[in-house]
Amino acid sequence: MAFESLGTITMSYGGYASFTNIPQDGQALYAVMSVRAVSNSRDESCYFYINGDTSNSHYYRRFTGLNDASAENFRNEAPYVGQINGSQSLAGLHSGIRMTLGNYASTTTQKAWQADSGMNSSYGQDNRLRVISGSWNQSNAITSIEFRTNQGFVAGSKVTLYKLTNA
Repeated sequence: MAFESLGTITMSYGGYASFTNIPQDGQALYAVMSVRAVSNSRDESCYFYINGDTSNSHYYRRFTGLNDASAENFRNEAPYVGQINGSQSLAGLHSGIRMTLGNYASTTTQKAWQADSGMNSSYGQDNRLRVISGSWNQSNAITSIEFRTNQGFVAGSKVTLYKLTNA
């Protein structure tokens, strides 16, 4: 497998990362994020939207490590990809997210994603590790994807999207 960059988006204050015209000749999409949310809290949920679908027709399961561990199931929810630092967390601290979306060019199967995210919002008192697995209940090929939070990302947040190929 080889990674081919489809681009890096560096956000301005309140911005989102939108990738369009995604080539249909790859095996999977892989996103790497270094992000921080505009919010009035220490942390914020990060979501992604496929082909402009903002519905809550997604299913996912997440494992959370926060002082102890827990697992939760979600149905008919927005497509959650991780928990990230908000504006009230340590100054300048960004969260990391890695996400894989398999079989994205298929027009006959639903799409599944896996992601992991990590954040530390208050000097080690609020460390979080999330591992997420979910599905998009559509069989359309993925031609666009947008990463966002409720109020956008802070300036300097970055998302890079890769296409995985057989090369």
